[in-house]
Amino acid sequence: MAHRGGVTTWDDVREFAPEIVIMMPCGWNIDRIREEWMRLADRAGDARRVLSGARCWIADGSLCSRYGPGVLRTLETFASIVRPEIFGTPDARYAVPLEVGGRGQSTTSAGRER
Repeated sequence: MAHRGGVTTWDDVREFAPEIVIMMPCGWNIDRIREEWMRLADRAGDARRVLSGARCWIADGSLCSRYGPGVLRTLETFASIVRPEIFGTPDARYAVPLEVGGRGQSTTSAGRER
């Protein structure tokens, strides 16, 4: 569903019925994405309903724009998100799970979901 410009609506996401959603706006770090989600989630019941059936993640928005070893790091992060039983848990510096109301992920003392 990623695309340059334009708008993706919650109806678009609902129609696609994703199993996994990775939120990673270009250039935003994990903390900024989490802050913006919290602002959005307070007002957007549609977002919670649409995403409640998906495994949701926040990933560093600069992850895909890195070249060289960064390409491998991106692939490792995505592989860990999609198949944690094979590739393990993603490195929390690059991606963390997001609680959207439908999944019971715990929060660590540092405030990052695990």
